[in-house]
Amino acid sequence: MLQFRDVLLEGYSNPLSRHFGESFFSALPKTAGVYYMLDQKGDVLYVGKAKCLRDRVRSYKNAGPESASIKVLRMLFFVRKIQWERCESEKAALIRENELLRTLKPPFNVLNTQPESYCFIGLRFIELKDSTEARFRLTTRSTRKGDLLFGAFKGRAAVRDGYAGLLRLLWAAHNEKQRFEFPAKILKYRPPALYSLKVEKEIQKSLPDFLSGKSETLLQILSEKLLTNESIPPFFYHAIQEDLQSAREFWKVGPQRNQELKKNHGIRTRIIPQERLDDLIVYEKVRLGQVLA
Repeated sequence: MLQFRDVLLEGYSNPLSRHFGESFFSALPKTAGVYYMLDQKGDVLYVGKAKCLRDRVRSYKNAGPESASIKVLRMLFFVRKIQWERCESEKAALIRENELLRTLKPPFNVLNTQPESYCFIGLRFIELKDSTEARFRLTTRSTRKGDLLFGAFKGRAAVRDGYAGLLRLLWAAHNEKQRFEFPAKILKYRPPALYSLKVEKEIQKSLPDFLSGKSETLLQILSEKLLTNESIPPFFYHAIQEDLQSAREFWKVGPQRNQELKKNHGIRTRIIPQERLDDLIVYEKVRLGQVLA
């Protein structure tokens, strides 16, 4: 059977030019809206938004190996029908696109199709006889289970890397053993869903403030403690710097952004529901003038 890669190697011819005449593209409205790419069975392959439907959809007719990804070219190979909906503004188009992505989950879309996978971080302090432990929980469920819950946080990779980096930074800052060696659980590609470690008093206040987006002081405290912890061998410094960077990036796209969204758009609850996060990001872009209302 002829594979799609073989078609590219033999010479690419845009399939939309064969299946849709110029009159089809000329009839598209010059308004904001959403569009659907469907296969021969009528199944939706892809959903997109546009400030100008005619320009955006026409751009697919001109796509080729030199200007589009393999994924886009492969999708066009299966498109047999294109539908669209007018929207009153770019903002309305983005909100409608988010709704369609959540409900239809088209196979050629990736972003915003699975808000149910956006993460929460639970935090609980447990008082022991001579110390305090912070118990962390990484979850996609909004149930509290006795924890303080923070989120929802979008961006699985950034959340995973930032969360794992934060666990390692906390562990390293409190390590007192002469032989420095990270626990295996917090070195894995997928960090543990549940993890507990000892924390000092100054960390107990800064942790909730960090996860809620109120203050980045936690990273300053950790940096100072790490610099003065003589049990950390120099060859670990580079890895610790990478973890600090991951934690900072997570702060920007997670807690800090959520705090701004709640402040600017009247969200009074501790957590942002997973299904509302993408729409709130659209509203924030409108507020900043990045999207036309």
